[in-house]
Amino acid sequence: MRKVKVYIASPYSNGDKDKLVTLHLDAAYHLLKMGFNPFAPLYNHMIQRAHPDIDSEFEWLEIDKVWLSHCDIMTRLHFKDNDGNEILSPGANEEEKFATETGIPIFHFNTLEEMVRGFQTIENTI
Repeated sequence: MRKVKVYIASPYSNGDKDKLVTLHLDAAYHLLKMGFNPFAPLYNHMIQRAHPDIDSEFEWLEIDKVWLSHCDIMTRLHFKDNDGNEILSPGANEEEKFATETGIPIFHFNTLEEMVRGFQTIENTI
C-alpha cells in the first residue's frame, strides 16, 4: 500500500502572499502528520523569492497541472480575508477545473481545522 498523494490548491495571487504561503505550508504539515503525501505547489514562492527573475520565465500553472495529474486527490482551501470574504484564486480555480476534467476527487475546506477534521475520515493508503 502507498500513501495517498494530496495536491494542495489555495489562494496565492490575491492577498498577503507570505500569509497565504504560510497557511499553505501549514496544510502540508498537517497532511504529513496524518500520514498523507502532500504536494505543496506554493513552494515555488520560495524559488521566486530567491530568484526574482524566474517568475516571468515559467508557466507555473502548467507545471502545477503536471504534478496534479500524479496526485490521487486534491484539497481546495478557500481561505478568507480579515473581513470574512473568500480570497479569490484564479490559479486554484484552474487547478480545480483540471482536476474535475481528469477525474481527480476534490475536497473543499474553508479552514485548516476543517481540513484536518475532514482528512481524519479519509483512508490515507490505497
